[in-house]
Amino acid sequence: MTEETTATTLTAEQILKSKSAFSDYVQKHHREFSNEITKDYPKTTIVHTAFAQLTQNIECFANLAELPQVDQYIFWYVVNEREESLKSVKILNNMFKNGCGIFVVKAVLNGDKIEFIAVLSPEIKHTSKREVNTNTPVKNLQLEYWQLYSEICDAIPSPDVQIVPAQKHWQYLPVGKAHSQLLLTLNVTDSIATVEFLNNKDENKKTFEKLILSKLNIEKSLGELEWHELQGKKSSKIKAVIRINDINNREEWKSVIKKQIQTAEQFRTVIPKYL
Repeated sequence: MTEETTATTLTAEQILKSKSAFSDYVQKHHREFSNEITKDYPKTTIVHTAFAQLTQNIECFANLAELPQVDQYIFWYVVNEREESLKSVKILNNMFKNGCGIFVVKAVLNGDKIEFIAVLSPEIKHTSKREVNTNTPVKNLQLEYWQLYSEICDAIPSPDVQIVPAQKHWQYLPVGKAHSQLLLTLNVTDSIATVEFLNNKDENKKTFEKLILSKLNIEKSLGELEWHELQGKKSSKIKAVIRINDINNREEWKSVIKKQIQTAEQFRTVIPKYL
């Protein structure tokens, strides 16, 4: 896949020599590339996490321990790959179940453009799985809720916070920042919907501390939020809660979903300003 270089101050060649510029470029173009390359993979996985390095370094694997424990594809973008790292990725991919895996993507210069090439991809495994009963009231309600969410999102329209409806209580969204993402949830038991900002590689809590310092300004734009610094972990989260009076009231869902979409869009706009 070939992308036009949109940087106004750097050429494609310069981007491939700058750690920060390459990381920014990857985050900007990752979603389109990852969606294209995974089109034939299991549709249950919609979380695509990206890492960027100029020269592939096996220490990047330390980041895997900080990712949310959900099925996802990990995209490792590099300018210079290393054979020993590729061998390690192959071993890991053989250990993952279907719906998980690591893609190693090489960025190359093609004239005045940057081209992404997948030099290593996880296999699509064809294995028989134990039948899981998804025909339950809660699972059906979750699917119906996210289907309505998707319809409303299309009608607004709000493509940046669109999701793939599924029988689950959570949905992940990218925010265009490395190691950060949004989590949308529907909690049937507590009758709440949430929007959460997650930072999954918070070295020494620096990101969270930076956001805490701007708490007043952030809440001035977003309203009152819950701030969770998860002790003993590098991750942290900021959460907005939307109360639902009657979880079974489909008409009430419409206002809840519109609020959830609006809040997600505000999170994507406001919080990255303070990172």
